[in-house]
Amino acid sequence: MHTRFIVTSLVLALAGCGARSTLEEVDSDETPACTKDERIQGDGEWLRGLGPGKGAELARSANGRLVAAWRTGDQVTLDCEELEPIGDSDLVVASFEPTGEVAWAHRIGVSGMDSHGVRGIGMHHLGVDDDGNVFIAGLGPHGNKLDALGTTIDSELFVLSFDAAGALRWAHGYARDADGHVSLDAATVSPEGELTIAYTFQNRLQLDEWPVDGGHGGEMARALITWDPKGAVIRSSRSEGRSFGGLRAGPDGLLAVAWQFPDRTGELELLQGSTSLWSEKMWSVPWALWFRTSELVASSSPVPPAERTWLMGLDVGAGGIRWSSAFDEWNGKQGEFPPWASHLVDVDDGMVVAVPLLGSVDLGDQTFSSAGSFDAVLMHVEEGGLPRGFRKIGAAGEEVVTGLVSADAGRVGLMLQSDAPVDLGFGAPPSACNAASASCRMLTLAVIEAP
Repeated sequence: MHTRFIVTSLVLALAGCGARSTLEEVDSDETPACTKDERIQGDGEWLRGLGPGKGAELARSANGRLVAAWRTGDQVTLDCEELEPIGDSDLVVASFEPTGEVAWAHRIGVSGMDSHGVRGIGMHHLGVDDDGNVFIAGLGPHGNKLDALGTTIDSELFVLSFDAAGALRWAHGYARDADGHVSLDAATVSPEGELTIAYTFQNRLQLDEWPVDGGHGGEMARALITWDPKGAVIRSSRSEGRSFGGLRAGPDGLLAVAWQFPDRTGELELLQGSTSLWSEKMWSVPWALWFRTSELVASSSPVPPAERTWLMGLDVGAGGIRWSSAFDEWNGKQGEFPPWASHLVDVDDGMVVAVPLLGSVDLGDQTFSSAGSFDAVLMHVEEGGLPRGFRKIGAAGEEVVTGLVSADAGRVGLMLQSDAPVDLGFGAPPSACNAASASCRMLTLAVIEAP
């Protein structure tokens, strides 16, 4: 039996401008097997280039597959499959076997533009539940429509779900009363398949029967919105003047991080409709908030207001911070080690964290310096926050980890963005950038040994 690929294009188009969508399934009994293999393999490790892109994210399903999502305006080639451009900034979602082979891929794009000339998907987030279902939340131009396999929805804020085999399960879209600033700050998926996003916006948003007011007096509104596994909105809460991020869903609740802008204080209040769920005075440091269904059951600030350089371990079941560590010897232009939003993943005996480095950092046993531009540092941290191993990924160009997941046998999967091909010790993929381009951000998907 030949490998079966599913390749889909979902097209966002202006209302009345002929939205279209296609689903092509390669018949495994009639189509010859794909013999092209773009992987570069090492001893239990592998990597593959994905071409130019930005905003790349990575997730891992229970069966070990890696699911990646990134935005690009270029043609994407995944072994024998070619995904043609639709707009200036399309979203590609692809699933890979644990050994790196392509399982399925979709391309979502904008064929029209809004009144400001915006043509493309601006932001997105990715998640996977314990059954391997894939969830996407994204932002499209104001006034556009998404035709998701015959289902036309608003595209300003849209959520989609695919099953483990790549078939579309459901798609929903939502519109605001008027255009204005929006941001999709974070997203997480619970083991059971509840999708929660952190969303920043100015104007009133209609979520089915859940209207969510925008900001007042020049402030942005910040909302936490949750959909059930079948795609229905089940709860939302909002605040003004503060932001949410660092979302992490577990079997016993949702952990969110709320933060202030630097050097500001104020009160954070969570509202569901007109009902106040919780309020607390905040410093300019993150606060961890633990929710169980619609109830806020715990909150804590992991560090004193004076300290803003820290790494924290999160535990959803315990409702907050497991431990925190300060690293005050970070001497680069970054100014902090690491930002709270750095990539963290649990491994058997601790955590692995990936942070960008511009400058140098003294980690006690070892000092790292960047090569003149951003490098990536992987750090293995024991339970309790003690560093035990490091690895720098960098050369003369820029290398930044944009996605990090645990893998089998003590390995980690990572998505790397760079301006030149990266050799991780067993070869580098060829450049897929246009030679005439002034700048290019190449994406590399890899599974390597943890440091």
